[in-house]
Amino acid sequence: MQHPQHQDQPTPSNTSTTEEEAPPLLVRKRLDVAIVGLPNAGKSQILNNLTNSPVSAVSRKRHTTRAGVLGARTVISEDKQKGTQLVFVDTPGFLRFQSARQEGLERQLVVSAGSAMQQVDYTLVVVDAARVLESKDDYKETLATLLMQSLQTTGRREWSDEFNDLITIPPYQDRDNNKEDGISSKAKFGFILNKVDLVNPKNLLLDKAYILQAMAETCIHYHMAVKKGLIPLDNDGRGKNNQEGKFSLQRAQEIQKQFELKQAGRLELVKQMPQFFYTDAKKGEGISDVLEILLKLATVTENAWPMDAKQSSNLTTLERIEEIIREKVYRCLHREVPHQIDQVNQVFRIGQDEDNDETTNGNGEGKTKKTALIHQTLVVYTKSHAQLVQGTNGRTLAKIRDTAIRDLQTMLQCDVVNLLLTVKLNTSKSERGRK
Repeated sequence: MQHPQHQDQPTPSNTSTTEEEAPPLLVRKRLDVAIVGLPNAGKSQILNNLTNSPVSAVSRKRHTTRAGVLGARTVISEDKQKGTQLVFVDTPGFLRFQSARQEGLERQLVVSAGSAMQQVDYTLVVVDAARVLESKDDYKETLATLLMQSLQTTGRREWSDEFNDLITIPPYQDRDNNKEDGISSKAKFGFILNKVDLVNPKNLLLDKAYILQAMAETCIHYHMAVKKGLIPLDNDGRGKNNQEGKFSLQRAQEIQKQFELKQAGRLELVKQMPQFFYTDAKKGEGISDVLEILLKLATVTENAWPMDAKQSSNLTTLERIEEIIREKVYRCLHREVPHQIDQVNQVFRIGQDEDNDETTNGNGEGKTKKTALIHQTLVVYTKSHAQLVQGTNGRTLAKIRDTAIRDLQTMLQCDVVNLLLTVKLNTSKSERGRK
């Protein structure tokens, strides 16, 4: 078994590149990446760090990412000849159906993590480094299911002029040309051990990495057995046995003992073994290691990039405003998160400061202030949730507003943001979930 290596903070490969609008390029590369993991592992924070922009709501509470949010990072070489776009898909926390029923979450939230992975080139599996991995644990079983779904990915789909149709691009079609980069040529996923700041002593990180590495080897072995026709497929595309039922980590371990790989198979398995990253996404530490590897894994595309080179998210400005406010709602409501909160944008206007169009700077020159006016209604469906959002004497709502204003000023590049938040109680069940 390969030994997982700790990344020693190498210099990112994009140190000689710039992130700007792309001119006509001689070489254009792309990598579609799914960011998946169990709830509260830090997926959204990692996405925001990788894109250098708050494109997905971040919260200490679980299941705060309710739908896949597309983000991107584009890097152009200094000579303007080469460019790479990393396209990220963020997903809700992945749960097995049994756990989801216990937590009262809708089926769509559970399966969307898996569906987001179907047509990607690479998957980042985010694991809470501070969480204990028990030998018999639904947590491990769910991680194993995620790894199996990562192995089932087919690669992104692009338009082909030659075939006049959409075709699937194998995720490692030209990675064999990049062996000098030290990248596993056929790896479909990598592990991010996040929240490493909470783990002490640090050698416990390697202990957890060994456990995950063994799990990955078991799942890859099982997947290879499925591809060789040794195990039939169930309706989800995972292996099953007529007597033993659907995929489970225990069943995969039994298959691993039952079918020993020959030398060629062992070499193939080694090529698919995952990379390990160690991050503290809250502080942005270790993110450069992830970015460096993703840029090396990107493959050539003949199509235009799906997003403009300067764009970090496909969200509209209003949707990004909504994301920022939603994050602050979840951060401030640390005791309970009412998922049935709908946000309704009432007013959004950017202009000049009407009361004082010009202010004097240090040089005595006039400076125009850019201002934004935002009015958003938070719609709740129970009196208890309305009281929770308002807080005593409106203090919670004021805290949500004040903390959101700082991020909105940065995102909108405004000197002043006037944010008005109101809470509306709607007792109509038919309106629940509608904007």
